[in-house]
Amino acid sequence: MKRDAGFTLIELLVVIAIIAILAAILFPVFARAREKARQSSCLSNMKQLSLAVLQYVQDYDERWHRHYFAMPSALAQPDGSAPTSDFIWTHMIYPYVNNVQVFHCPSNPEDMTFRSASSYNYSFNYHGAGLFNHRKLAEINHPAEKLVYVDGGSYIASPFSSPGANPDLRTDPGGHYYIDAVKAWHNDGCNVAYADGHAKWEQYMKVIKTVDMWDPRT
Repeated sequence: MKRDAGFTLIELLVVIAIIAILAAILFPVFARAREKARQSSCLSNMKQLSLAVLQYVQDYDERWHRHYFAMPSALAQPDGSAPTSDFIWTHMIYPYVNNVQVFHCPSNPEDMTFRSASSYNYSFNYHGAGLFNHRKLAEINHPAEKLVYVDGGSYIASPFSSPGANPDLRTDPGGHYYIDAVKAWHNDGCNVAYADGHAKWEQYMKVIKTVDMWDPRT
């Protein structure tokens, strides 16, 4: 008897199984490729920020910008968010990049805004307790080894004080410093920018455990 054209149920199940196996193999590959592209975009942002801050330093008597200070009145925000009197490092650097997206890591799922001192994607060197704030360029030892900006996210309130504490640093009602968390958005690591203007990917544990990377005095 002539067999009708078409798949039998068993053949169909075999095809579905093969497709499922291929998907299981290929989807992680595609995900890694997509993340690699995001990592490259983030690294480009870091590079732009590192060069922007060096331009800022040259325009302001070779002094680093502060992390934050309060203005007497609210300011309009480059990203169109609600005005605020918080004048933070992103506002100071913005004229040198003219693009709010430079401050956003494409791998960061958090809904960050431009306006808050404790709400942005990339963190200024805050673990150093404000040691970069208004510091002279010549006072930074080993600038190629000192972190300025890192992949970050929502802040945490640190219960510890620091001998390098700066009055520009904000505290919560309990007196704890706001510390912007370092985030490993990229393959167990993060993109960072150094004080000499270069940027690169670093292992997360190296960044959070190497104290000298955060302290421009050492």
